[in-house]
Amino acid sequence: MLRGVSELVSAALLSLIVLIVGGYIVVNIIEIFEEQKSSIEKRFLDEAMRARSIIGIVASYYDDNSQNVVVVVASGDYPVKIYSVYLNNSIASNCTIKLTNGEESQLEDFSLKPYSLATIACKAPPGLYTVKISYEGGEATALAK
Repeated sequence: MLRGVSELVSAALLSLIVLIVGGYIVVNIIEIFEEQKSSIEKRFLDEAMRARSIIGIVASYYDDNSQNVVVVVASGDYPVKIYSVYLNNSIASNCTIKLTNGEESQLEDFSLKPYSLATIACKAPPGLYTVKISYEGGEATALAK
């Protein structure tokens, strides 16, 4: 006489398999949601920091003695990364930045510390200039004459 698996045992095995597979799927879905949540939170915090990075142009003028367009900038509560300076909508390539503590460097991707005052000087012929500073939080524009 052949004996088969009873309906009760097969139903129990099938239920156990379904629970294990279902649990695995639920755990994987939760992991995916947690990864996405942490990624979104990180992007949000990065954008919030970027939005708080502010530069204010205190003064801008053309210095006849040094033949430089000079821009005095101040930073706010957070460090600010300065990307570039534009003079009359053309990128200025020969610019230096000088901090109030005497430190001087080229402008390329310079980070200005919080609550800092700095002078940016760009070589240019005499004239009237629209100065635009592109930085991590946006742009600041002024007129230099």
